[in-house]
Amino acid sequence: MNRNWTLWAVAALTASTLCAGAAGGAPRDALEAGFAEPPPETRPYVFWYWVNGHITEEGLDADLDGFVDAGVGGVYILNVMRMFPKGPVEFNSPEGMALIKHAIRGAGERGLEVVLYNGAGWSSSGGPWITPEYAMQKLTWSETRVQGGKKVERVLARPPVIETYRPEFFGPEETLDWYRDVAVLAFPTPEAEQALPGEPEITANDPDFDSSKHGHPSPYVFSRLKTSAEKAGEIVLEYPEPFTARSVRLDVHRSCTPTIREGFLFASDDGESWREVRSFPMGDRMPVEAPFAPEHARFWKLRFPLERGAGEVRLTGLAVQPGYRIEDGSAKAMFHDHGLDDPAPAFSSPAPEKDAVIPLNHVIDLSEHMDAEGRLSWKAPPGDWTILRLGRTPTGALNSNPAYGGSGLDCDKHRAEAVDFQWRHALSPYFDDPDVAPHIDGVHIDSWEVGAQNWSQGFGEAFEQRTGYDLRRLLPVMTGRVVGDLEISERFLGDVRRVVTGLIADEYFAHTRDRAAEAGALFSNEPYHQNQFDSSDAGMRVDVPMCEVWRGDRVTPAFWAKLGASPAHVAGRNIVGCESFTSNTRPEDGGDWSTDFDDQKLTANVIFAGGVNRMVFHVSAHQPWMNVVPGMTVGGCGQHFERTNPLWCHGAPAFNRYVSRCQYLLRQGRFVADVLYSCGEDSPSKSLDVKGDLHPGRGLDYDVCSPEIILRDLSVEDGDLVLPHGMRYRLLVLPDRPAMSLAMARKLEELLEAGATIVAAPPERTTGLSGYPDSDAALKRRVEEIWGEGRACPDAGRRVGQGTLFWWRPVSEIVARMDIPPDFRAPVPDPRTPYLHVHRRMEDGTEIYFVANTQRKEAEDVDCAFRVTGKRPELWDPRTGETRPLPEYSVEGPMIRVPLDFAPLESYFVLFREAGAAEPSAEVNFAERPVMREIGGPWRVSFDPEWGGPESVMFAELTDWRDHEDKGVRYYSGTAVYRRTFEMAQVEADRRMFLDLGRVENVATVRLNGRELGTVWCAPWRVEVTGALREGKNRLEIEVSNLMVNRMIGDEQLPLDYERDARGWPKSIPEWVTGDKKRPSGRYTFATFTPWKEDSELLPSGLLGPMRIR
Repeated sequence: MNRNWTLWAVAALTASTLCAGAAGGAPRDALEAGFAEPPPETRPYVFWYWVNGHITEEGLDADLDGFVDAGVGGVYILNVMRMFPKGPVEFNSPEGMALIKHAIRGAGERGLEVVLYNGAGWSSSGGPWITPEYAMQKLTWSETRVQGGKKVERVLARPPVIETYRPEFFGPEETLDWYRDVAVLAFPTPEAEQALPGEPEITANDPDFDSSKHGHPSPYVFSRLKTSAEKAGEIVLEYPEPFTARSVRLDVHRSCTPTIREGFLFASDDGESWREVRSFPMGDRMPVEAPFAPEHARFWKLRFPLERGAGEVRLTGLAVQPGYRIEDGSAKAMFHDHGLDDPAPAFSSPAPEKDAVIPLNHVIDLSEHMDAEGRLSWKAPPGDWTILRLGRTPTGALNSNPAYGGSGLDCDKHRAEAVDFQWRHALSPYFDDPDVAPHIDGVHIDSWEVGAQNWSQGFGEAFEQRTGYDLRRLLPVMTGRVVGDLEISERFLGDVRRVVTGLIADEYFAHTRDRAAEAGALFSNEPYHQNQFDSSDAGMRVDVPMCEVWRGDRVTPAFWAKLGASPAHVAGRNIVGCESFTSNTRPEDGGDWSTDFDDQKLTANVIFAGGVNRMVFHVSAHQPWMNVVPGMTVGGCGQHFERTNPLWCHGAPAFNRYVSRCQYLLRQGRFVADVLYSCGEDSPSKSLDVKGDLHPGRGLDYDVCSPEIILRDLSVEDGDLVLPHGMRYRLLVLPDRPAMSLAMARKLEELLEAGATIVAAPPERTTGLSGYPDSDAALKRRVEEIWGEGRACPDAGRRVGQGTLFWWRPVSEIVARMDIPPDFRAPVPDPRTPYLHVHRRMEDGTEIYFVANTQRKEAEDVDCAFRVTGKRPELWDPRTGETRPLPEYSVEGPMIRVPLDFAPLESYFVLFREAGAAEPSAEVNFAERPVMREIGGPWRVSFDPEWGGPESVMFAELTDWRDHEDKGVRYYSGTAVYRRTFEMAQVEADRRMFLDLGRVENVATVRLNGRELGTVWCAPWRVEVTGALREGKNRLEIEVSNLMVNRMIGDEQLPLDYERDARGWPKSIPEWVTGDKKRPSGRYTFATFTPWKEDSELLPSGLLGPMRIR
């Protein structure tokens, strides 16, 4: 088996291995050698997407050869679907499986590592083999009103289910219609719900608004209400008679304009004079469920203002209701695809009056009174009763964007049995093949994009096991009603969420990791999206946690990288993966071939500064055809890292060497941080966005962890908070939340007694319903002991044992009071473009800092300071592999000040290894390099005639190709060779000399006097010519490759020789692509996605200079 992937991450699985190996890092001499020539396991991976069943052995082999040539270390294999015709290979067919096995073997033979997705499509775990019993499920119910005082004999309506679904995007609908009973409950109908209003007449100030579309079974049918800053959209509901209402519900369609942040409800007796009832938040693609104090009216108005611009309110239903419903009740019960993040109980909502509440001891379990056909036989006590028939049914969630033949229901995430069923069908065919299995290194699950699941077979039993109580009598709360009182109901919903997220963490993520381990592979995962589980909990249950950073022109907030980095750090994993350079078709994202490696360097530096040490490039589409360029795509969803992209072929080896050097050093030792944050005890949680008063201050780093890490693993040593595998922090911070478990309060007291410094606000109540109300009384006593009776935080904090407790203070103030200096300091001329850093420390005391300039301009003599003492700085340049001492430095207290020069977006490693005191030095860190010679024209430039360029043309001076009079040059994309000779009067033997190319669009390889000097792909655009430059005549040859865009624009001037839709997708794959026919139009390019037009602006290209010898 190709074990590089496994060996580099498996060290993270045990603390002893980590401490002896990964934390210690490479020995000193090996460290330099590894940096100069990074080992294969440090190379980046690619997401290798096979699209729509267009797959060929010849193309697979060529792709794999291309990956090796480009310096790629591994592939994530995934079969996906995009919006153009299907190919000849069906997913999971014998031919499709044979091609996957061929690719796995081929990758292994070439030294490439292989990670398999656990099914088709990029999310999450499903396929045509998943039956409804093994599918994601939700609770569903029907309601029947009966009058008691007599025997009730009737068939209860079966709760609503999804009758049909379309497993294939373009395929026919199929029957789903699956249901199993969970319970039958009865309760006295609250007085508030006994008198139901009639159907309202609905009108709006938008004549196109159509409320008849509400309640339609199709998710694509909804009403539209236009609204704008000039004219707010309004909907009026006129009921036949006045009634007393207590809540409003809006079913908001997921495509509702996100800038509509707030809505308002008004009431009126006459339809003319209006009084405001309440406001409610909009957005987040979830329904609005808003209770209010009882209000009596006949007319009700909804108003949706906008601060600026225009938009649409899109609804699938709306109602003003006499019954009280819990604020955001269905979202708190985890019914919705985009769940709440850290949902807090709405105790501040107007509490329901007694006439709207179901008494807890009045809920009756009638499950034994209903037969298999749904017939209820029950002697009902006198009164008005509501009967709930509750059951479970598939959510209808399908795996996202699978290849043809791979679509189906997504598996149940609450049961290991269902996860095993998925594994047997999606992965066992490869792991069970002895010729293939040795070459499989990992299994991957992408980000969660399959919506909500709040029920499953055995959920009730799992709930009782995890909480200690039976949920049955509280199930009416899942319908939004209040049982007992609002506190009991909200606490129950919190327990539901914790059980759901706990089952997902243990039965889905952890169990998949266990299955992978049994198969000799590692499990990587992107543990985030849609707020259906706790990201920090999920991330620490996988071998290689991953994050996702899209390509962009701005510094991405650290939150995104921390989604992968923090779980790895706190769980002792050494490898942090990242889905890198993802995009869409917006021009600023670059998924249209308009970005080069220099553009991507900002994103790369952000990724590395976030703690990542394994990039997985998004994306490389499998190229099934050998006769077209650029060929197959995944649309604009990525940066086209493919062998059919000339810029990739030319620049990737140099760019990937830069990436590999960075990843090599960023795997040495351990991450250094000062602050550990808890993401909080509310569920679900997307982790914690550390900003505002929570942020520790510029130059300090941190991790975010789940409560489980604190409760199970955290201890105190010499005042530091320590994890078993060696991570250390100076400060623990809990977010300011009103609830805290009794176990957490006890743990905080234990840590404080041992000497920890903690920031945590005094809680008001415990979490959940277990032990309530005694648990609150116990917490109150604990709070008085820990926080004291006054509750005001002393300036110096409150001493508890040997530790100190702070609360209600900005974290940066507390850090300053603790005299914690920045780990890294640099000037910040613009907060949008800060200098980034990340710090790792080796077991031998070597300090490794990665620092990066995020400005697209040079910065000279930048005053950088590092929190190191007694050591000398060294510069390690990942672009060139050069290492050298930095003689110019000084000591300033606990910091070493080192002036650095940066080219635009330049990055370095600054290492501190050798002991030594700072001494005055005549040397500087970055010597000025005067111009020794200008190199002007003329230039002979050779283009490739097969791509429309002239075989040879003279450039009098360096000029942009797009300005050339020859169309063959103007629209050229590919590689051209510049040649000229020049005279050098004198070359000083003891002086380092450099060729400064000025500006290059987009990649250049330099040869001088027959000697290759390197490939440049970013600023500074220079190569060293020492030893190659000679006195007298010199022969200079420079290969330059540009972007694909100009040739694509040039082709748009020619007749279109195939049909494509308005989005640029082909309606069919032309015969001259798949067969031997000659292309009729004279076009040079063909892609399955074409974003460029004939009048699109050409992009800069070529060697632009000025060129100088320095």
